[in-house]
Amino acid sequence: MESFIQVCQCLSDPKSVRIVLLLLESDLKINQLERATNLSRRVIDTRLVKMHSCNVVSSEMDGRWIRWSLTAEAREMVKLVVANHVVELEWDPDVTADRIRLNRELQLENTSEALESEPGPKLMLQPGPDSA
Repeated sequence: MESFIQVCQCLSDPKSVRIVLLLLESDLKINQLERATNLSRRVIDTRLVKMHSCNVVSSEMDGRWIRWSLTAEAREMVKLVVANHVVELEWDPDVTADRIRLNRELQLENTSEALESEPGPKLMLQPGPDSA
């Protein structure tokens, strides 16, 4: 019961709900959340810290970035809540815009990763004779 109350308290504002809905789709870095939601890093960080203290999200290092994800317990609770409010959430303009931006962001990221992993010569810019 206590964990359910904590999850509800952490999801008591629309910005936290938007972040959690994106994390329900994929584990994300803060810069991805920033671009998907158009919220400031400070706002996102504040919400993530609060949700981390409530055991709603967890984090792990991914290179030089922190990758955020929903905890298993919170993921199941959020899925149930979303299932009961799917129509309302689908019609919310912020939620819709966030999903569109996130999908665009992930597609761009996948494209750039694919290009980086392709074999073949890479374009290396060399300084010209005039540069000093």
